[in-house]
Amino acid sequence: MGDMGMNVSLPLAGAVLLAGIAGTSRLVLDAHTPREVWSGFIVGILAQVGAYWIVG
Repeated sequence: MGDMGMNVSLPLAGAVLLAGIAGTSRLVLDAHTPREVWSGFIVGILAQVGAYWIVG
């Protein structure tokens, strides 16, 4: 991931785990449909890629 000077694999794995837990809880509680959860994940990923592209 570029020359950031640190290993980001552990924080990244934690973020993915937390996002999975949050998405699963939203489905279990019938707060969202699977399509809405996946759409949220995709929007979040695209926002982060866009921010990295602008800043990085």
